[in-house]
Amino acid sequence: MTHPFKGSDAALIHSLIADKKPQSILQIGTGCYELSKTVCDALSQEENIHFTLVASPSDTEVLERLSEEGLDNNLEVINLPADLVLPDLHFQHLTFDLAIINDDVFAESFVSFYYINKMLNKGDCIVIRGVQQAETQQLCRRILKTADYQVLQASTEKKSLPLLKRVIQNRYQALPAWIQAPVSTLINPALLEVDQLDILDGSVVVFEKITTLSETEVEENMDIDMDMDVDAMIKALS
Repeated sequence: MTHPFKGSDAALIHSLIADKKPQSILQIGTGCYELSKTVCDALSQEENIHFTLVASPSDTEVLERLSEEGLDNNLEVINLPADLVLPDLHFQHLTFDLAIINDDVFAESFVSFYYINKMLNKGDCIVIRGVQQAETQQLCRRILKTADYQVLQASTEKKSLPLLKRVIQNRYQALPAWIQAPVSTLINPALLEVDQLDILDGSVVVFEKITTLSETEVEENMDIDMDMDVDAMIKALS
């Protein structure tokens, strides 16, 4: 189920487009009308921007509303599953400045990220919706783990670390330096790290690519055999 789209989400996406001034945007899934309208509204203030929306063949409501309101001038709709479209876009050597992955296409989101990552350069961004959902957090953690990204923005205030982590980290930091080293070998390293997703409490998060990996490095990091089928790829990324 798609996560509700709030005013803070719209403000974040609108300001992101205004600041980054992307010339090409790729959106996976229609998500909701409010999201696509926000993107189209932001693009209406710019010129020569291409907006590609990969939508489900059965999802026409959002597209019809955008058309009725005349918001689809810069919009190219591809009514095919993302796992069929994205390899073709990549092999055409297309690049995008901004990508949006909706939480209503979670089944395709890992494969989507694999190809989107190949089509982004340093400084480009990925927007993920529905971050509060456990399934979507898996994708967010994969983005941070398998490629060189950082959390750029989130749609709400940051929250405190989970209590256990906070207590352990506070006590660890209070130890003398000469004791910290041996103690660190006895504690799960994950409890000593500040996970960027632990402190996010938003329904939308923006990841910025901070380096450009070669295709070989991407495949090594993601441990993917490009000859495997899509189902096997999803299993490998899970």
